[in-house]
Amino acid sequence: MTTYNKGWKKSKELIPQCTPIRNIEVDWKLYKQLLSYRTHSLDEIAQEEFTRFLIDHIHNWNMDIEMEIDKAGNLYITKGIGPLYPCIVAHQDINQDEEVTDIEIIQTSKLIIGLDKDTGKQCGLGHDDKAGLYFLLHCLKTMDNIKGLITTNEEIGAVGASEVDMLFFKDCSFLIQGDRNIKKGLDVSDYTNGIEVVSLDFERYSKQILDKYGYKYTTCLFTDIGELVHQGCGISAINFGIGYGNEHFEDEYLSIPHFINALAFGEDLINHMRHKKWKHSPYIKQYKSKKQKNHYVPGWKFTEGDKRYIEDSLAIGECPMCMSNKFTEMYNGAKECEHCGAIWNIPEEITDFEELLY
Repeated sequence: MTTYNKGWKKSKELIPQCTPIRNIEVDWKLYKQLLSYRTHSLDEIAQEEFTRFLIDHIHNWNMDIEMEIDKAGNLYITKGIGPLYPCIVAHQDINQDEEVTDIEIIQTSKLIIGLDKDTGKQCGLGHDDKAGLYFLLHCLKTMDNIKGLITTNEEIGAVGASEVDMLFFKDCSFLIQGDRNIKKGLDVSDYTNGIEVVSLDFERYSKQILDKYGYKYTTCLFTDIGELVHQGCGISAINFGIGYGNEHFEDEYLSIPHFINALAFGEDLINHMRHKKWKHSPYIKQYKSKKQKNHYVPGWKFTEGDKRYIEDSLAIGECPMCMSNKFTEMYNGAKECEHCGAIWNIPEEITDFEELLY
């Protein structure tokens, strides 16, 4: 998760309590290997070395997995063959003190922290987002038909995510990223990077899994999935608390109970939501009236990607907003959705969302 710590006071946050709903066996040796790579933002050599490690590690599983690297250094991963893939997103760069190089990783029954061996003081390890990256590797190894995206330079403005090929998501059901702290409890972002990142239908259908594990929807500041939704991935995307706290500071930590609970939550959410394509585009905001009928109002600048998304949805008989397949044809060729009330009219050229509505 991108934040900036220059001039900030050292955090004094207390670690909240958590009891995992179910246990997940964690490969702590692998997790500590991930932490041992100091992949600072803009350090291309370190990030390239780490990417090679990841590729070799995944190849050693001897599974049906394809991998590709783009010009920005992002790593695209596809496992299996299926009509739909949930896609896990994680970033590999860290925002920690670059002068600290000789580090000892200390694990207790409930925490993982770092120790600067030169000074004897606590130091940050980069749990943000190596914890989320472990979640990606864990699911990639244990689940069938799944995709992963490992980005570069998220901590300086989602630079890698801004270069991602959107065609990678054409057969994805939704995006999930574990790149959020637990400072305010267990939460999942439905709004980040200044935009709505999930549809109302996604929120409603996912709620039972959030309730089971103690998560709730909230607003997030900034992360990769927000950039990917903005770029036009066309599907709902979430960022959830993975178990770290005090990220970017020397007193950063990983809470082991929170981490295990988060891994279980992520697994269950993927299995619960992977069956359909949860379409979403953020250029309009969604809200409910007192009658509980969905309405949609302008909230984002319209793009050619949005036009394609709407045309593709209408071509298969689905409302781009609520995915209902019940329409009323209007005299001028427009279509009114009987479920949400949206009226769609697509002219040859669209410069603003207002032109879509009759």
